[in-house]
Amino acid sequence: MLSYAFREALELRRDPLRWMIALFGTLVLMVTFGYGISMDVENLRFAVLDRDQTMLSRNYALDLGGSRYFIAQSPISDYDELDRRMRSGELSLALEIPPNFARDIERGDNVKIGAWIDGAMRRAPRMCWATCKPCIRSGCRSRRGDMPRDACRPDS
Repeated sequence: MLSYAFREALELRRDPLRWMIALFGTLVLMVTFGYGISMDVENLRFAVLDRDQTMLSRNYALDLGGSRYFIAQSPISDYDELDRRMRSGELSLALEIPPNFARDIERGDNVKIGAWIDGAMRRAPRMCWATCKPCIRSGCRSRRGDMPRDACRPDS
């Protein structure tokens, strides 16, 4: 292995054009891919099935809709409507806020929120969940002011 590395070093020293292509070609590719490829999910249409109907649960849904990653749609009233809207492609994400959501948060209990993600596109569910998970985890804390209003970023 060391002999191959030595031989390549000799070749690069003898041929400066190859050295320039190896160095600058890599830099051009890094810049191109760094700025040209984005894995962020933006404009994700979502709706909420709010089974708690408290001010905290409504604020939670409004905060998600205020992010650039999500576009809020009209609320869901029951599971049949959730299924119909997901199957029609109207929604990419549906969240269910459970009953007693506000009470459990006030107690400091862990609250589980249901998330239905459209799996029609191959990579969309994985990217959608990566985008939604920080929002779901930070949703309760953002009400107390610990998190910034735009806490729904996949890199947070």
